[in-house]
Amino acid sequence: MVTKIAGADETVTTDGAKKSLVVSAEAARLFSASFWNTSAADKYLMFFDAAAVPADGSKPKLICLCPTKFAASMDFIDGRRFSTGIVVVVSTTEPTLTISATDDGLMDVNFRRGF
Repeated sequence: MVTKIAGADETVTTDGAKKSLVVSAEAARLFSASFWNTSAADKYLMFFDAAAVPADGSKPKLICLCPTKFAASMDFIDGRRFSTGIVVVVSTTEPTLTISATDDGLMDVNFRRGF
């Protein structure tokens, strides 16, 4: 079930476990995100102000720790601004990106293009 989030007018949901998701390749506002870690290890869900998946070592705008076999969610009442785009990536380390070698999570993101 997808819940409509006030302010958001688009939802992107993975069709299976993934290690990255380009939500928007243009300026957008993030309203909510949920993630279920399907792996046997803790992961970090990282949000980048970018139009494409960044390289390892990149520093994210937001980080959310997702323990093994755990669901996590984040909500932003007024939305969080991303001037270039919204890219979500699963990392094995923090505070910088080390892209997971495997598809480790189910993702659901609510956003609005533009500000």
